[in-house]
Amino acid sequence: MKIGNPSRIIATLAILCGCWWTFAAFVAPIWRMFTEEVEWSDWLFAVTILPMMAIPGALAVFYGTRLLKVKSKENIKRSVGALSLLSVFLLAGGIRSLLPDEYEGMLPVPIATLLVIPIYVALSKYAIQASIQEAIRYKDLIGKGILLILSFQIYFVLNEIIRKYAPTKEGYVYVKEAPWELLGFAGPLLVAWAFYKIASKFIKKNDAEHGASSDAAARRE
Repeated sequence: MKIGNPSRIIATLAILCGCWWTFAAFVAPIWRMFTEEVEWSDWLFAVTILPMMAIPGALAVFYGTRLLKVKSKENIKRSVGALSLLSVFLLAGGIRSLLPDEYEGMLPVPIATLLVIPIYVALSKYAIQASIQEAIRYKDLIGKGILLILSFQIYFVLNEIIRKYAPTKEGYVYVKEAPWELLGFAGPLLVAWAFYKIASKFIKKNDAEHGASSDAAARRE
């Protein structure tokens, strides 16, 4: 059985999944609010949170539409990336039900992200090579966007760990004893920043080495 053009399949999936997500996360809740009696706080939630929840779906529709119009490496990467983002949120919901209650708030999204990234890289590489016959390395698919996402999640997890286990100041429920209040913010931020800087330098180094080897090969030819 011959598989159709991968870029067109990915674009179509991105548009369909993006429309479904946007409808489920934004259109349907807004429609229920117009047809049911709700509190003013529900409207506040609708105008502040629901648009943000719809962003992943809107991105999938936007990049999928662009890929249908222009078959390029960047549009393939972004369409697969938008699908991957939706997959992370859906997968996190399933992972949350498998974790103990004390970890269900901090670990589902990072775990889902680590599971989805290899699929994103493999699918993007395959689609680019099959659709536009352009060679691409796996390392080329790990850019600053992914590093920023991982850095944020490192910060979030470390911050949650400190918030959960650091000693609480006497007479307070959420305020931590010194110096944990400061460490809960500065410590995770420093670790996340260090991860991003080191990973970025590693990627740049590999890009420079690849460029030098390509130039050398071209001169030999």
